[in-house]
Amino acid sequence: LSRREVWLGDFDAELRAVLARGRELRERLLFEDVDRAGWFSAAGVSPLEVTRLLERHLDMHQRGARLSRQLQMLSRALRQQGAVSSRRRAFQARTMGEKLQTSLVCLAAVAVAPVPGSSEMWLATTTAMWLGGDEAWQHVVYEHPRDAETETILNQFQCHSWKAREALATWSAMPPSKRRGCVLVHNASVRRVMIKPNLVSCIDGQGEVNDWSAALDHHPLGSVMKSAMMMGGEDNADKVVIGAQRLAVVQLPPKPDTNWSWRGTFSYGDRKVGECALREGGVFSFICVDCGLRVGDRGENPA
Repeated sequence: LSRREVWLGDFDAELRAVLARGRELRERLLFEDVDRAGWFSAAGVSPLEVTRLLERHLDMHQRGARLSRQLQMLSRALRQQGAVSSRRRAFQARTMGEKLQTSLVCLAAVAVAPVPGSSEMWLATTTAMWLGGDEAWQHVVYEHPRDAETETILNQFQCHSWKAREALATWSAMPPSKRRGCVLVHNASVRRVMIKPNLVSCIDGQGEVNDWSAALDHHPLGSVMKSAMMMGGEDNADKVVIGAQRLAVVQLPPKPDTNWSWRGTFSYGDRKVGECALREGGVFSFICVDCGLRVGDRGENPA
C-alpha cells in the first residue's frame, strides 16, 4: 500500500506537469500566431515539440491504465482478506544465500547425473532464476475458521463453480472424525497447483527431507536431476494436483509423536512457490494476489 501511494504521487505530479505544458503550448499556438498562413511559423512552436507532447500524453494514458489495473488487483486482494478470523499465511521469498545454495547443489547434481545437455540447461535455468522475480510474494494461503459457511468462503474469492460448491458442502457435512489426518485445499488461483504435505519437527524446525534435497527442490532443474538420479518417484507420488477453482482433500502423513507438525509445499509444476503450515481438519485457500484473471466453469452464472 505504501508503494502504491508513492506511485500515485509521482504519477499525479507528472500528470500536472504534462497538463501545464499542454496549456502553455495551446496558448502559444492560439494567441502568438499572427501569421494565419503558417501554423508554426510565427509562434515559434516546432512540429517536433507538438509530437513530443502528444507522445507524453499517450504515455500518461498507458501508465494510467496500468495503475488502474494494479488498483483493481489490490482491491481484489483486500476483498479476499475475508473476516478477521481468517488467518493469512504469506510465503517467504528466497534470500540470496538460498539461491546461491540452490545453484551450487544443482550444479553438483548436474556434474554427476548422466543427462546430455544438462550443463547448458543448468546455465539457462539458473540465469532465469537469478534474473526473474520470486513468485512467493504474489501468493498467499488463507486458513478459514472451522465454522465458516460455504457461501462465505466461495464469495470471498468470487468462485461460482458448482463443482467447488458441491465439494465444499460435502466437506462441511463430514463428521470431525472423518476429517482427521486430512485437510481441504481450495485452489482459488487461475492455474493448476500441486501440493505436497510433509512433516516438520517442532523442536528444530527441520523436516524429513535433508537440506541438499530441499535446496534441489528450489531449482527449476531440480525435478529433472532427481528423476535422473532415481530420486523423484516417491516425491511425485505424494503430490496432489488441484485444478483452478477446484478443491481437493489432501491426506496428511502420520505424525510419529506430538513433537511434529505439518507443512504444505505449493508449486506450479517444477517451480516451487512456497511452504505454509497446515492444521488437521482445516480449510485452506491458495490464491494469487497479483492476477486480474478469473477462471470459471462453462455455463456458470457470473453474478
